[in-house]
Amino acid sequence: MNKNNNDRSQLSELATATLELMATRPEGFPSSELQAALGMHGDVRTIRRALRELEEKEFARPTGATKGRVWKAIKPIPSSRRPTVNESIALLTLRHLAYRHLPSSVVRSLEPDFAAAEGVLQAHPTASNLAAARLWMDKTARLHGRYPLIAPSIREDFFEIVGHALYNDESLDITYRTSLEAEPKQYRAMPHALIEKGPLWYLVVKNRRNSGKPATPIPLRMDRIVDVKPAGIDLPRDKSFSLDKFIRQDRSMEFFPGDPVQIRLRVREIIEDGQRVEHAFRSLKLSPDQTIEDLEGGFMLTATIVPSVPLTNLLLEKSTTVDVISPLSMRQDMISRLKRALAQYEEPLEVLDVSGRQPSS
Repeated sequence: MNKNNNDRSQLSELATATLELMATRPEGFPSSELQAALGMHGDVRTIRRALRELEEKEFARPTGATKGRVWKAIKPIPSSRRPTVNESIALLTLRHLAYRHLPSSVVRSLEPDFAAAEGVLQAHPTASNLAAARLWMDKTARLHGRYPLIAPSIREDFFEIVGHALYNDESLDITYRTSLEAEPKQYRAMPHALIEKGPLWYLVVKNRRNSGKPATPIPLRMDRIVDVKPAGIDLPRDKSFSLDKFIRQDRSMEFFPGDPVQIRLRVREIIEDGQRVEHAFRSLKLSPDQTIEDLEGGFMLTATIVPSVPLTNLLLEKSTTVDVISPLSMRQDMISRLKRALAQYEEPLEVLDVSGRQPSS
């Protein structure tokens, strides 16, 4: 056998294409399905030669009998060339910021390129043209807009299983427990999207309905998935599903969303050192149709919004400078919440025990 041969140039074009296909199924690719998928590249003999080449060069290994043989990639796809400095920056930024947004098979296939990118940037420590590139990774960051809450833990193998099923349009057997349920529920579902929102990850699925009616997309919190297993090709993917519509129109990712309404806010802008401090709502819009009417000391904001828990929390956060004028129901809700908060803070500390509860008399 030819050991330590990781040079992509030593693989035939068909062997490289075969290895790339294997990498999409880490659990193994049945030989019969491989031959069917590669049929356009050559006949059965040619495909078998490519498989034998991968085995001899230790890029892949078969298991099982001839009829039920399964092939697995045991080495990542070798990089075809040395990346440029700019490509190296792009590759390492991708690995740093978005690895969970990619299927695990894609990440694995890029590992040689990541390694090559690191090699490029570390090749000449004193080279001035590489110094700026090496420092770039410490010059950009992605932060969430609110207080940085510690994200709940999620098993890495769950991301691999979910990413693989999502990439290949395969079903999943999910065991899931909400915060209100004592016992988890089990069901089969078809994954449609994976969303990162703040410190949380959501898997959007459609499950099988006994009524025969079309299923509604459901966002499941990844940290509440107790177990997940691949279920192969079973449920169909809804070809009409649009992730953009799901997020922006259906508002399914909001907590307890209401019907769209027009909101009017009186926004005050503070003065510091004789200068007006621009309020965030001037540049960060609540909706595409937002309008602003300048007033003395601030402005009146009008926008079409969807009432929800996140929106309420945002308005409470800005309550020292933002008044809800309409709709009246939202204004009354804000008044009630702020009164409750004030009542809690006006409670003398000496009548509270260490847990914050008022002791019984």
